[in-house]
Amino acid sequence: MNKNKIVIFGAGNIGCGFIGRIFSKAGFNVCFVDINEKTIAQMNKDKSYIVEIAGEDYSNKIIVDNVCAIDGRDADKVANAVMNTDLIATSVGAGALKAISKSLAAGLSLRIKDAKPINILLCENLIDADKHLRNFVKEHIDDCLYKDLENNVGFIRTSIGPSIRTKIGANGSISFLSEAYEELPIDKHAIVGEMPRIKNLVPFAPFDYYIERKLFMHNMAHALTAYLGSLLNDKEIWQTVNRPDARKIIRKALSEPAKALAKEYGIELAELEKFADDLIHRFGNKALGDPISRVGRDTVRKLGENDRLIGPLKLCVKHNINPTFLMVGIAAALHFQTDGDPASYDVAFTAKTNGIQKTLAQYSNLGPEYETCLKTIDHFYKMFAQNSGLSKIIKSADDFSKIHSEA
Repeated sequence: MNKNKIVIFGAGNIGCGFIGRIFSKAGFNVCFVDINEKTIAQMNKDKSYIVEIAGEDYSNKIIVDNVCAIDGRDADKVANAVMNTDLIATSVGAGALKAISKSLAAGLSLRIKDAKPINILLCENLIDADKHLRNFVKEHIDDCLYKDLENNVGFIRTSIGPSIRTKIGANGSISFLSEAYEELPIDKHAIVGEMPRIKNLVPFAPFDYYIERKLFMHNMAHALTAYLGSLLNDKEIWQTVNRPDARKIIRKALSEPAKALAKEYGIELAELEKFADDLIHRFGNKALGDPISRVGRDTVRKLGENDRLIGPLKLCVKHNINPTFLMVGIAAALHFQTDGDPASYDVAFTAKTNGIQKTLAQYSNLGPEYETCLKTIDHFYKMFAQNSGLSKIIKSADDFSKIHSEA
């Protein structure tokens, strides 16, 4: 009996540690497309890899089998794999979607000509990832195929839940460490034709809620924890979230977009507050050993106008919800610097030399209409610069919140 096949662009943390794992478990043959020669060689040699499920007081090693890998620079092989698969997924990172679009388009063009519908799961932390990839693909297909592309290819947004990191063994072997989380919500309305049914796929509509809940709560709080942790000289996320004052800031920051999302989508606030409590609990998982430097890096993207820090701030302002603790997190982000991420030094230097208003205009497109927010962020930025301490920052933030609520 032939097994279903999935082609996954990106053999990194999410591609291997989550997407490959759940589809292999569902009986799929899994083919990765990557450009790391060592990863490709190891997968084709072993036909498997290991994912360790890390709990607070247990671990469980899973062997992910029926896997192979092809070099993303071999356009013909990639196009052939796309032509002959049942499902596609991407987990390459927002900045690499354009790079994979040419070879992906070549395979999709072959499918379209043979009237073979296909769905692409976009496992990226990017608002409108479906629109971005569709537009990139269109640049590489014939004009006459545009309509067929719309009718036969589903660009499906997803919401990725688990935290995952790579483990390098003493012999250089690669495995993955993941939370015990297997649910993959997907955009129900974007599905084209028949989607292979597996237990862990959860079609949902309207999907904007899932996307924004993930980015504006989960990703926001994760990044905020890293920025606070960096200022506290912590090394891993669990250390920071277990500090009472840091935990208080993170939890209060989560409540702000929770209130905004409840108003935006008509969701019960209690459901979102429960989600926030669960996130705090998950961040405290010491077994994951999630590094502050990894979670906080790429501040240019994370300070983007619709990304995890500025996006929820704007949603709060839209619904007249005070985002004071979000602004504490943004102020902390402007101090963040880590080796291997030169752009973070650029952001921190710009904030220090040009001031908060010019910096957030440059990186976050926050204009004069956000003057009150900019002044508040500047206030907390200076408090961090003066090493005021988290307890004083919390008191100041609570005072700001009280003034806003009375205004």
